[in-house]
Amino acid sequence: MLDHQPRAHHLLQNLDDGSLGGGPCGDRCDLSVACAHGPDRCFHDTYANAVAAIYYAKRRRLDEARLILDGLLPGLYPRGSGSGRGGNATLLAFAYGTTHAPEAGRFDAAHAADGRVDVGSNAWVALAFAHFAAAAQAPCYANVARDILRSLLAAAACGDELGGFLGRLPPFKDPHEGYYRSTENNIVLFALARILGHHGAAEEAAGFVRAMYGWVPRFNSSYAAGTAASRRCDAGRPPAPVAAADVVYWNALAGADPDADRTTASLGFALLAGGAGAGG
Repeated sequence: MLDHQPRAHHLLQNLDDGSLGGGPCGDRCDLSVACAHGPDRCFHDTYANAVAAIYYAKRRRLDEARLILDGLLPGLYPRGSGSGRGGNATLLAFAYGTTHAPEAGRFDAAHAADGRVDVGSNAWVALAFAHFAAAAQAPCYANVARDILRSLLAAAACGDELGGFLGRLPPFKDPHEGYYRSTENNIVLFALARILGHHGAAEEAAGFVRAMYGWVPRFNSSYAAGTAASRRCDAGRPPAPVAAADVVYWNALAGADPDADRTTASLGFALLAGGAGAGG
């Protein structure tokens, strides 16, 4: 499927044109076509491309992985600046369109299908560069991963008692959307920092993840999805807190909180809470 997915500037398009056949559920199954709003709104999602590059690298399909990563490089470094040389990378937009290739520092609608800067998506891109570097014995790509991590630490660290890192960075569609701390994103940052040997950053992210266990009394055997967003590095609980299943599964895989009792309890909550017919 990945091999035949439409591409632009070496990046895979998230959805193919036409219906995906969502099933017999009326309007809820009427899935939007990929480019319903024109070519610039045809999503080539940063996170999805990072995961695809990891998939290719793990299966030794290095040429395909390299194409995706090389397609992202222009969004990380201004033209003529070089790449992977021990500096800071310019972080990537959430998604790019068909017309324009990624360009460092351009987050406007003309250059990005979704110009928000998501910390987790950029951490996944860094993970993809690191995995490819190991698979291909290509240290320059590992340097790119380090540059991305360095930029994330500089821009997203909170440094308060709760610790951890922000979920989003400017530009924001909503003035408050960047101020929350996402447990999911901190798990990814933990994994990235551990792979790259940055023990301080790994512990900072892991400490936040541990703090989110039972943080919302209603979900006292699971991890809260994150904090409120009323100010930068808000340490409060959101008005409608949730416990996201992907936080549980990702933590079980990454080991940000390796406590066996918590892992067992949270997996039980994610798999059994709600029951049939309750949306669980």
